Amino acid sequence: MCSGVFSEQRSRKYLASSKYIRNLAMLVIGYGMAINIVEVSWKARLKEQFVDPNAYTSFMGAFSTITGSVTLMSMLASRIIFSRFGWGFAAQVVLVTGAIFFSQVLAPGAWLPLATVLGTTPLALSVIVGAAQNIISKSSK
Repeated sequence: MCSGVFSEQRSRKYLASSKYIRNLAMLVIGYGMAINIVEVSWKARLKEQFVDPNAYTSFMGAFSTITGSVTLMSMLASRIIFSRFGWGFAAQVVLVTGAIFFSQVLAPGAWLPLATVLGTTPLALSVIVGAAQNIISKSSK
């Protein structure tokens, strides 16, 4: 039992002293938190938009299909994208789409003119932008 505690302490000390592992852990934790915050907010908007369970299920089926397709394309193109733009580009795209989505959640009236031009509602627009944001973030992961 003592050797297990000693080994655990050495492991913690090593992990705490490694800048690379600390940064990697912060990246993974930050990504997970950001995805969960956006996804929970987006799913709340989805439930407002699709009150009928069949419509909700249909939308989620299409969402899953598109997510899978975009993820496959991203996997094939990632070498080119990352060598040309770097991983920071993907992070910026996720950040910008997330900011647009949250602005639609927090100030839907500001998006009313654009929604009207597009022939939709601010709620439906936020569902579409949230879906795009989720697809982009999941496929870039």
